[in-house]
Amino acid sequence: MEPEILRTATDQTLSNQISFEDMCDKFLRAGIESAHVDLFAKRITFHTPEAHVYEESFYFEGPRVADIFSEEKIILDFKSLLLRKLSLHEFFNFIMLAGVTGFTIYLLGKKVLFFGRRGEYHLEYLHREK
Repeated sequence: MEPEILRTATDQTLSNQISFEDMCDKFLRAGIESAHVDLFAKRITFHTPEAHVYEESFYFEGPRVADIFSEEKIILDFKSLLLRKLSLHEFFNFIMLAGVTGFTIYLLGKKVLFFGRRGEYHLEYLHREK
């Protein structure tokens, strides 16, 4: 695991220099199998197949997480992110308004699992729509 690569990829994605998928590719090449984004704590926790853990904080000012979990909004927002119609910063804003407190990116499984305030969850697949 190379913390500098993880930090740089996260910062580049938040500043809209690289896409979400490019960030995920960099995480995977750095030996990461999953990454959990906590929107309350503003922290990403990275996990390797060898059970190593690394945490990185990020700066982000977003709205209050909505009480209602909206799968419909999450689906639309995630598709827009993959199609590069939203920056990661915009995506964070929108999914917080859709009731998302955090999400886990499963790089090896190519899935993203979104979590709500009351145990709600929604699964999306990590691939670009054509």
